[in-house]
Amino acid sequence: MATMQMMSAAGRRALGALALAGALVVTGCSSGPSADSIGETTADAIRDAGTVQFTMTSGEETFEGAAVYEEGDLSELRVETTTPGEERSEWVVDGEYWRAPGTARPERSGSVDPEEFVAAWDWAQVQEDMAAAATSIEAVEAREIDGLETHGFELVSEERTETWWVDDDGRLREYEFEFADGQSGGGTLFGYGDDVRIFEP
Repeated sequence: MATMQMMSAAGRRALGALALAGALVVTGCSSGPSADSIGETTADAIRDAGTVQFTMTSGEETFEGAAVYEEGDLSELRVETTTPGEERSEWVVDGEYWRAPGTARPERSGSVDPEEFVAAWDWAQVQEDMAAAATSIEAVEAREIDGLETHGFELVSEERTETWWVDDDGRLREYEFEFADGQSGGGTLFGYGDDVRIFEP
C-alpha cells in the first residue's frame, strides 16, 4: 500500500513510463520544435533550466509542485495532492522522503522509496519515455499560452493519447491526455529556471 500514499493508480498511469513496441510514424511541423525529436527536446529543456513547476489533474486528483534538477537528474521534489476529502504534501530532499497528511506536522517516512517517488515525477524522463513509446507523433493546432504561441503535438500509444503544446524554446507548457478507458486529464509546466528551493520540512 506504500505506493498508494504517493498517488492513485490513475495518477501513476498518467505519469508512468510506457514500454510499448511498434514502428514510430512521425509527421513534422514546418517551424519550431520537430516532432521526430520532441521527447528529447522537451526533456533537455527541463534539465537545462534546472527547475520546473507543474500542475496536473487526473480524475478527481489534482497535483501541484516543483522539481529541481542537478546535472540532469531530478534531485529535489515537492508534490501537493488534493483529492475529495484529503490533502497531503510530499517531499524528497537529500534522498529522503517526507510526508504530511493535511495540516499534520511533516515527518520522515520509510513507507515510500524516495527513488521510486522521484521516478514517478521525473518530468524529463517521462516525456522522453512517452515519445519513445508513441506509435505516432503528429503536429496539431497551435495554441497561445500566457501570451506565447506554442506548437501542438499529438502523441499516440496503445495506452493513451497525449497532446503537448511546446514553445519555441522546446519547453512543454501545457498538456492533455486521454486513456483508452476514457479517463482524461492534463496540466501545465511553468517557472522554468525559477529560483526554486526545496528544503527539508
